[in-house]
Amino acid sequence: MDEQAAGAREDLTRAGLSRRGALVLGGSVLATTAWSAGPVPSARATDPAVPTWDEVNGYPLGLRQATVAEVDAYVEAVAAASPRVTTEVLGHSREGRAIREVVVTSERNHRRLPALRRRGLALRDEPTTRARATRVARDLPAFVVVVANVHGNEPSGADALMQVLHDLAAGQDEQTLERLDELVVAMSPIQNPDGRDVLSRPNAMGFDLNRDWFAMTQPETPPRIELFRRYPAVAGLDLHEQFLQGPDAYFFPPNADPVHRESSRTGLWAANDVLSPAIADRFDTEGYPYSHYGIYDLFAPIYGDSVPNQAFGAAGFLMEVSFENAYSSKFDRVYAATDAALAAMTTHRRRLVTRWARQWPSAVAEGRRGELRGNLVQDPAAEAGALPAPSTRIYGYAMRTDRRSGDVGLLVQRLLDYGVQVHTTRRPIRARRLRRFGTRGFSSATLPAGSLVLTCAQPMKSWLHLMLEDEPHAPVDYYYDVSGWASGVLMRLEGGAVGSDEDWLDPDSGVLRRVRSVKDLQAKPRASSGGSGSAGESLAFRLDSAEAFAAAFALLGDGVEVRRLSTRTRGLPAGSAVVAASARGRVVRHAWRRGVEVRSLRGGAGLDDAASYPVRRPRVALVRDLVSDTLEPVFARNSGYAEWLLSDRFGLDVTSLYATEIDAATL
Repeated sequence: MDEQAAGAREDLTRAGLSRRGALVLGGSVLATTAWSAGPVPSARATDPAVPTWDEVNGYPLGLRQATVAEVDAYVEAVAAASPRVTTEVLGHSREGRAIREVVVTSERNHRRLPALRRRGLALRDEPTTRARATRVARDLPAFVVVVANVHGNEPSGADALMQVLHDLAAGQDEQTLERLDELVVAMSPIQNPDGRDVLSRPNAMGFDLNRDWFAMTQPETPPRIELFRRYPAVAGLDLHEQFLQGPDAYFFPPNADPVHRESSRTGLWAANDVLSPAIADRFDTEGYPYSHYGIYDLFAPIYGDSVPNQAFGAAGFLMEVSFENAYSSKFDRVYAATDAALAAMTTHRRRLVTRWARQWPSAVAEGRRGELRGNLVQDPAAEAGALPAPSTRIYGYAMRTDRRSGDVGLLVQRLLDYGVQVHTTRRPIRARRLRRFGTRGFSSATLPAGSLVLTCAQPMKSWLHLMLEDEPHAPVDYYYDVSGWASGVLMRLEGGAVGSDEDWLDPDSGVLRRVRSVKDLQAKPRASSGGSGSAGESLAFRLDSAEAFAAAFALLGDGVEVRRLSTRTRGLPAGSAVVAASARGRVVRHAWRRGVEVRSLRGGAGLDDAASYPVRRPRVALVRDLVSDTLEPVFARNSGYAEWLLSDRFGLDVTSLYATEIDAATL
């Protein structure tokens, strides 16, 4: 970049408002830029066997919003015509629409894609040394994940990706061939197909899918996490639209503060120093105004830019085009930005992959030393530097699995879905320094055999802290959303952060056993000598977790009689659930597979009326907000999560009503 361009970039940086202000769009430097109708691709040789959008759908791409069916039809047509493209259905939306993966790379890369993926994933999931990472990364293509349309009323990203798809599938010029050799591009063009066709921000449950990365409650969420688990991405592009910011608004990183201290510095470098300058140069050439910083940050571990950075070490890269712009103009700008980003990754492939690979051995070393990263601010408009964070060392987390076992199982599933290494203990362990969840001081503690151990000496060390750290110590006195999940406090789990370098934290110590599935947490309840259970036996589990109640309601829904103990019985507290052992198969399906500890009681304990009382499925009414329902297409439905929790997770029949119905006594 020459000095003049660097000076213009610095002026633009100053034009971005601080995190406390409204987003400045363009600034005075860009106010006089000339209008452009959009990028005009240079004449390139193309493969006529690869159809254009017009040939498949009968109108020019970008003229109007494409339907889900049109996007699907085009993806399938291009995949059928080009050996550079494959497509696969990763999952389905709530209303049953397909959520697609589209992978584009050279034919040579496609032939060896399984081997390339294995080598890349080994760098992330099984790191050894930085020197080895450098050697292996030298010959790997850069994996890039691009997701769009997580909000149904922000559709232009998917359309722009169809142009990118055609460029890569049909191009015969030297630039395109080089890009195909250097990159493996994995796209999910439409993450929210139900919302897209009705131009509604949330999915069909009224749920904002961009807030579901952590809990993974909706069916649309696992496919996008699968993309990042499947491909070792050096960058994750997240294509959005923004509202009420002016017709020419376009945001892309650098982001505002605060940045969680466990964010990937490599990912920030790739976003700020590789991708951002390339897009800015392209926009300067085209005359498109843009801005950085403003209201966008990497604070909340729930977004399509922060999660790729914090969990997967990638350049999490949010791009927001103005919703109010004409559709063809939105299309042009999103396409230009995405194309520029891919061009930059092609040019800098080796540096990007090498630095991405070298961060994982470093993360393991940090975790082994118990180090958390220091606070960071990057917004030049910040009035002061980062607030200090304590230098406390955290070497891991440990917690009991015999209390609230169902919620422990839910936490373990969330961790496993992200590739976090999870272990349980073969014997009791003693921690010299344990800070219990929700408290401040450290003290010694003994945990029983079978306790959960999460060592920080692992590649996913940062995501582990984001999930379990009680207090993230934000770098500035401002917040935009959640800064961490504090799952131990949230789920009331018994355990905490380990503040000493214990021998048993080492997976090779012989004390730990690797957990590959939630089913590994508890022994499977055994059948009686008679097979599926006799009348003289019962099965019981504590009702001390949300997952345990979900299991009880599921059993009731299957017609199984569930009773609750009236008094403490054989080590189980009053209120525990008890069922006849003849229902063992359904108990295994609904309770044990959720991680709920199930015990066998001899003599049919707890099944008689004197020792227990029957449980009935509750009747539930959900009071909905008419204003929220009306504004659902623009925001999300306030009652959506509660409705999902009650109906889907707990399997209850839910009746919706409004306050006016209560007032009118019409129930």
